[in-house]
Amino acid sequence: MKRAWQLDQFGQRFFINWSTLGGYLTELEHRGIAINVASFVSAGAVREIALGNVDIQPTPKQLEEMKQLVWEAMREGALGVTTALMYPGALKVEVQHYPSRVCT
Repeated sequence: MKRAWQLDQFGQRFFINWSTLGGYLTELEHRGIAINVASFVSAGAVREIALGNVDIQPTPKQLEEMKQLVWEAMREGALGVTTALMYPGALKVEVQHYPSRVCT
């Protein structure tokens, strides 16, 4: 996934040396950003890390991995989870509504 991000930079080229939200925020601090940053963890990115780029339902083990990835991002500073079920990898997702404390 990191490799794909490096290739898909729309003409901009920069080295991606992080693989977590915490790593990204640390890199921003290191570069000396002059703005406040607030970020969400992408449900699509979590799915791609755990399942690959396929339209399948996660196994219970994969779902636990996805929960752990979200929990890690939340501990590192994510404000919440974003969803966009219209993109590849989530087009055939069975949508279930969970309370906001699904990762606790």
